[in-house]
Formats: sequence, structure tokens, C-alpha cells
Amino acid sequence: MVRWARPTAVAGDSPGGYLAAMACMRLRDQGDPLPAVQILICPNTDLLLSRPSVSEKGIGYGLDAEMLSWFVAQWVPDPIDRRAASPLHHPDLAGLPAALVVAAEHDWLCDEGASYARRLADAAVRVGYRCEPGLLHGWFIQGTDLTDPEAAAAHERIFIDVRLLITN
Repeated sequence: MVRWARPTAVAGDSPGGYLAAMACMRLRDQGDPLPAVQILICPNTDLLLSRPSVSEKGIGYGLDAEMLSWFVAQWVPDPIDRRAASPLHHPDLAGLPAALVVAAEHDWLCDEGASYARRLADAAVRVGYRCEPGLLHGWFIQGTDLTDPEAAAAHERIFIDVRLLITN
């Protein structure tokens, strides 16, 4: 779908962030036009679940690590295929669109977001990264009450970052 739509941006949170990142890699690898930017909010980029935050934040912060493992098993049933299916473990991130990666401090995926942003920067991809202090996975983006000052402030920062990313 992304190939034919030719959007200015692709965006997603959690598994949607995974899909947005993978769409950009596939488009690049097939020589198709790329969106200008990718916006990845609390993205799942390591289907091996190998980052420390999976165990450190895997209990008591919303969904637990066991549920995350179940989701990954539904997405990529054979553990042997999970490294190749992980944006974080892709051997070459050069040539991808500029990215905004936003993580949440109390998220089992926060280390994946930080690691992926570093890998993008190391590959000379323009990237903005922020870890939202005190927030949970998806809490500030998925169906939250924007009257909550922390969630509203996180939204505003994301909107500002996206605007800067698109206009620069």
C-alpha cells in the first residue's frame, strides 16, 4: 500500500512503528520512492526482545513481558526468523528517511527505541530521539485523555518535532 500511496510520512506506534520502519526498509531495498520521514512512537524494533528494558519494565507497567512475547510469536512464529524480521538487527540502515523516534521511560520497548535511533544516526540518517519521562508504553498516544497534562505535553512535543522534521 505504501508503495502506491507515496506518502510524505509514515507513522506508527508500537507494532505500527515496526510496520512503518519495515515499510521504509522494503521500499528502499526495492528501489521504490521513500516517504520523506518516518515517525516511530514506542516502536517494537527488536523481535528478539533482547534489550534490558523488556525484563526491567516487563512487569508493573501495563502489558507484561510475557504478553509481549506472545505478540511477537503471533507476528513471527519461528524464532529463527525474528532477527531478520527486526528493524534493529537489519544490517544496513543507510538511505532510510529521516526519523523521529519517541520512547517512554516506563516502557518495555524503550531500549529498542533508543538503540534503533542510535543505529539510524550511525548510518547517517537524520534522526530525532526523545524518551518521554515518567510515561508508560503508548499511554500518551493511544486513546489517552488529553486533558492529562503529561500526555498533552508529550503530544505537543511530538507535533513540534514532526513539524521540524518535515520542514527541515
